[in-house]
Amino acid sequence: MMGVLDYIKFRFFSEKPNAHNGDKFVEFIDAMGRPVLVNKEKYRGDILPSFFRAEWNNPDNLYIRIIGSLDDGLAAECIEPAKRLLEIDPNVERSKTVYGIVLNKNGKYREAEEFFKSCLAGDGESAAMLCNLAKSYSFQHGTTDLVINTLWRSLELDPNIQNSVGWFASIERERAGEAGYVAALERISALTGSWQADLWLAKHALESKNLDKALALYDKIFQVSSNDSEALFQASGDLGKNGHSRTMVELVGPLYNMEQHGYKPAMNLMQAYVELDERDKGCRLLKELRSLNRPDLVQHVLRFERLLKCDQSAGV
Repeated sequence: MMGVLDYIKFRFFSEKPNAHNGDKFVEFIDAMGRPVLVNKEKYRGDILPSFFRAEWNNPDNLYIRIIGSLDDGLAAECIEPAKRLLEIDPNVERSKTVYGIVLNKNGKYREAEEFFKSCLAGDGESAAMLCNLAKSYSFQHGTTDLVINTLWRSLELDPNIQNSVGWFASIERERAGEAGYVAALERISALTGSWQADLWLAKHALESKNLDKALALYDKIFQVSSNDSEALFQASGDLGKNGHSRTMVELVGPLYNMEQHGYKPAMNLMQAYVELDERDKGCRLLKELRSLNRPDLVQHVLRFERLLKCDQSAGV
């Protein structure tokens, strides 16, 4: 169950990043769905330790708290919680990967390298660990052949880790420009089971005003990944950002299921329903969003209700 304060974890396609200084504040959502800024030093000393204590015996929640704290730039505070996660998490790969990430985030690159090597030697290859081992190498030595080869091996094992795909493509963009970027994504796309790179290629096609190519890629993607929430979220967001709200509704709407895909794709669909004045569809989906009782969605739900003139009592 979500607490009174929790993190905003999404931004749908019409929104812009918050303007506050992330180096000085941490943003929460209160029980009424309102953003609250807390001084980072106060949060570091007075609030975060109690949050970690509350999740000390819950591996899933402790993992989420560690990742959120890393995103907030509080890596030093994650060392002991990451050690605790190693002790209690039945998902051994997850806990070991996170511990190595925490070492990297704290500038302990050599220690992280040795930790990942030890895990890989003892447990076998892991795409996530290899990606983060490549980061350890990169922090120490720059983008060497060892980094690229390690990252590529990670992609061969799992071509759909978003960070790995994005990093490999960005390396090639730096080396060979836009053509290198596209070629890198196409190389990843050719790997067995790959679909994440096709999402990036579809985004590139949309930004290049080539809707037909993007739609062909989406057709390929959803043949293998329509169950993936992030695939629907990214596709709907990219279509919306590039002015294709109608296409987004027609493509993503029939695939979307709240129970299966969670709330994030729904936020992009709702924005499109508002833009297209699709009141009935929007109000039906809004009823599902409202039933989640998530504080971080309250203000969005209220906004959509106002824009679509939904009758809450009637559910439309």
